Amino acid sequence: MSKNVVVVDGIRTPFLKYMTDFAPYMSYQLGQQAIKGLLEKTGIDKKEIGRVVMGTVAPVINTPNLAREAAITAGIHSSTPCHTVSMACISANQAISSAADAIKAGHADVIIAGGTECPSDTPIGYSKKMRRTLIRLSLAKTMGQRLGYLGTMLNPVNWLPAKPAIAEFLTKKTMGADCEEMVQRYKIGRKEQDEFAVRSHVLAAKAHDDGLLKCEIVSVEV
Repeated sequence: MSKNVVVVDGIRTPFLKYMTDFAPYMSYQLGQQAIKGLLEKTGIDKKEIGRVVMGTVAPVINTPNLAREAAITAGIHSSTPCHTVSMACISANQAISSAADAIKAGHADVIIAGGTECPSDTPIGYSKKMRRTLIRLSLAKTMGQRLGYLGTMLNPVNWLPAKPAIAEFLTKKTMGADCEEMVQRYKIGRKEQDEFAVRSHVLAAKAHDDGLLKCEIVSVEV
């Protein structure tokens, strides 16, 4: 018999402008802040956490399972199962859905689920040719081999990093391009979009000024 799943509480870090105060942070560190804030807010014993699931859009190469890094650095025991999911802009939603499924299946009773992203730290890579050369260089056993691989790297073009962009791999479309297709399909004019955006920001600012968001935002030291 499956269990009833309930959302106990939630919390988030503040929203900040791109490349400002959160720029020094990695995604897992912002996730860590949210997890710590949630544990403090709810008073749930860390030992009760049976799993942590986090969603992210652009995984950073040195923290592929950022859910684990965020959880452990937030004080959750290293034996707690943690996994990371990625499903474009609904990655966090998928994490919550996965957590609910795990509870229904009896795999855990208490799960922390959510998402974390730091657009100011978007991964930037090199071309596949450059990556292959660097790998071969690390495997070279003789000075001659090393010099040979280094010689192929002298062209400055090879050192140009890939342009940072969060885009769909097959179509090469960014979120903005897909959004443009959507508004054209549903015939949503620019004026309507701007009015909706302004209304959203005005209401969010009012809610903040009125203290309505105080209980759901955790402070982050910058």
